Amino acid sequence: MSTKFFRYAIFSLISFAFLLVPALVVPKAEATSNLAVTPAGYDDIGEVLEKLGYSATEIPVLDLTDYNKIKDYDAIYINCSDEVDNIAIDAAEPLKQYVKEGGILYASDFANAIMISAFPDKINFYVPSNSVDLSAEGYEGYDPIPSYSRIGQTGTQTAAIVDPGLASVMGKNTVSINFDASSWAVIDSVNKGVRVLMRGPVPTFDYSSDIQGSNILENRPYTVSFAYGEGEVLYTSFHNEAQVTEDVEKLVNWFGVRVRAGKLASTTRSLVEDGDTITLQEIIDNISNGETNTYTFEATGESDFSVTINLDSGTVTLVIKDPYGNVLDTKEVSDPPYTFKVSGAKKGTYTYEVTGTKIDSDNTPIVVLTSGKESAAANKLDIGTTVVSEDTDLEKEVESVLWKILLYSAITIVVIIIVIVGGIILLVKLLKKPSTPAPEKTSPAKETAVPTIKDTKAKK
Repeated sequence: MSTKFFRYAIFSLISFAFLLVPALVVPKAEATSNLAVTPAGYDDIGEVLEKLGYSATEIPVLDLTDYNKIKDYDAIYINCSDEVDNIAIDAAEPLKQYVKEGGILYASDFANAIMISAFPDKINFYVPSNSVDLSAEGYEGYDPIPSYSRIGQTGTQTAAIVDPGLASVMGKNTVSINFDASSWAVIDSVNKGVRVLMRGPVPTFDYSSDIQGSNILENRPYTVSFAYGEGEVLYTSFHNEAQVTEDVEKLVNWFGVRVRAGKLASTTRSLVEDGDTITLQEIIDNISNGETNTYTFEATGESDFSVTINLDSGTVTLVIKDPYGNVLDTKEVSDPPYTFKVSGAKKGTYTYEVTGTKIDSDNTPIVVLTSGKESAAANKLDIGTTVVSEDTDLEKEVESVLWKILLYSAITIVVIIIVIVGGIILLVKLLKKPSTPAPEKTSPAKETAVPTIKDTKAKK
C-alpha cells in the first residue's frame, strides 16, 4: 500500500477521535469560590459565610440590576432588606440571565420581590383574599404581590424537613423555627420542577381580626430550590434573625454551604441522571480534616441504586454499610467523583460514613448523591408538578437547544459516516488496483528470406 493511503487512514482516525472526545470527557468538579453578598439587612448571611471561612465580596444591591457587574461571581447571596423592593423589577432580567448562564442564587424573605419578578412561574406566594388594594392609581409599575404575601407572624413553629438529603445532614426530620419578627413572606405552593426542602404551619395576620396569628396556614413551604438554565436558586422564608435557635443556626450554615456547592451539585447530578435513573437523595454538606460525617438512605429493596461522592479538592474515605451493618465498600477517594453501585439492594437503612482524610481547608463542600430508579427510595423528593404555562420562555429555549443538539448530532454522524465510507472506498480501490502490466507480446515479424547462392543458381 502507498504512503499516501497510510497518511489518509491516520488523518481519518484522528478526525474520528476528535469527533468522539467531547462525548467521552467526564466533567470534573468545579470549585465555587468567587462569592458575592449584599449588605446586611434584616439578616446577615455574610456573617454566616465568614464563620464558615468562606470569603465573599460585599456588593451594593444596585449591582444586581447590571449583568456585567455580577456575571463573574459563582454564587450571589441576597439578604432580606427593604432595599430589594426598589430594584426588583430592574434586577429581574440581569439575575435571570445570571442564573441561566450557570450562576447560583440565594435569596431570603423580602427578596421574594426578586423571585416574583425574575422567576414568576416557580414559586406561588400567598395572597389573602381580603388584601388591601394596592393596584389603584398612584401605584403604576408597582407589583403588589410581594407586599401582599408578607403576612407571616411571630412564633416558634415545628417544621418538617421533607427533603431526605437535608434530613440526613441535620440528623432529624423536624426542626424548631423561631420567627421572631413579623411580616415575613409566605409561600403558598410551588410549580413544576421546584423542590420543597422544608414545610410547616404559618401563623398569619388576618385582616378581618384584631388577633395576630389567628389564621393558621398548614403545611406551607418554608424553603425551596429550583434549577433554571445552567444555574440554581435557593429561597427561604426564614433566616438568621436575632433570636436564632440551634436548629436555625445549623440550617442557615447549611444554606451557606448549599449555595457555595451549587455548581458541584449540578455537576454531580449531570453525571448520574440518565433516563429512568434519577436523583433519589442529594446530601450536600461540608467536611474538615479528620472529621467523620454519617448519613443514611432509606431503601425499599425493590431495585438497586448507586452512591456517588464528589468534592472540589482533597481526599476523603467513604464507607458504605447495608441495613445489617455489613461493609459493602471502603474507598479512599482522592480523584473524585467516585461511584459505587449497590447490587441486590435490601430494604432498610443504608449508612454512608465520610471521613476527611486530607482536606486542604475546613468546611470543604461535599456531595453524596444516591441515584437509581424511583422505586429504590423509600423517601421521595417533594417536587412541584403544577405546570403554569405550556409555552413558557424557558420551554421555548429548551426546545430550541434540543433542536440544535439534534442538528449537531446529525451533522456529526454524517461526517463520521462520510469519513468511514470514504476510507473504505479508498482502501478497496487501493487493494483492487492491478500490478504494472507486462509488455504486450507482439507477433514476430515475418523474416524476409535472404536468397542463398544455391537458390540463385537454381533460379537460373
